[in-house]
Amino acid sequence: MNMDDPTSSILAIQSIFSSPTTLIMLTLLSVLMILVQISQGIIYYSQKELLENINAKRNIDSIGKVEE
Repeated sequence: MNMDDPTSSILAIQSIFSSPTTLIMLTLLSVLMILVQISQGIIYYSQKELLENINAKRNIDSIGKVEE
């Protein structure tokens, strides 16, 4: 860094701090977007199960039972 020019030193410091901050924010936002997608999927399939009366537990429990 050149101490004679304060503008270049400010730009250098700004670039040093902005890169890791950007990477941290992108990672955090990606994790939050994944959590939102998972929660939306849970809500969607819960509503689908209620509307179509799909009972996965009952179907799984009936595996292996022989009805005569």
